[in-house]
Amino acid sequence: MRIGVFGGTFNPPHNGHKKLALEIPGRLSLDLLIIVPTHIPPHKEARMLADDEDRLNMCRLCFDEKNIVVSDVELKRDGKSYTVETLAQLKESYPDDKLYFIMGSDMLLSFHQWREPEKILEFADICAVSRHEDETEKLRNYVKKYFAECKDKFTVLEFDPIDISSTEIRNSKDTSMLPAKVAEYIKERGLYT
Repeated sequence: MRIGVFGGTFNPPHNGHKKLALEIPGRLSLDLLIIVPTHIPPHKEARMLADDEDRLNMCRLCFDEKNIVVSDVELKRDGKSYTVETLAQLKESYPDDKLYFIMGSDMLLSFHQWREPEKILEFADICAVSRHEDETEKLRNYVKKYFAECKDKFTVLEFDPIDISSTEIRNSKDTSMLPAKVAEYIKERGLYT
């Protein structure tokens, strides 16, 4: 099988995440997409982070399509959520399958500074999502500079994003860019107030 791994804080998961989760499997010919909510993100400060259980539940409500599963693999671990550890665990569960780690363009540009990037590439290929042509060229140049010897492990896909962020949603309390079930869950639980 070809399996995509899409991680993030999902604080909360919004229509942009959903659009990506619905489009990427077709673009990469994936059989399965695994959504992985992060316990403690190592690359950014998570302000107003809803607790693990709420983010897991919101992901289950958001990503409820066939061939998409939500995993609590990172939520079960203590400390920061490092991709290399997550992929090692997933590779144990799917030893004969091909893994693709999906990330945004901003994350790719710091990939050489991640914990054990070479080990990550042993577990999975990287798929970076680009928002426009200029950015795509920048990403390809980055891969040539830092990972020339294994550039075939990287794919850059142009993707027409929905211009929204979880931070904007939390700050504005505007739930119009959320799947209806997620918006209702936030209201019922009194999150981000």
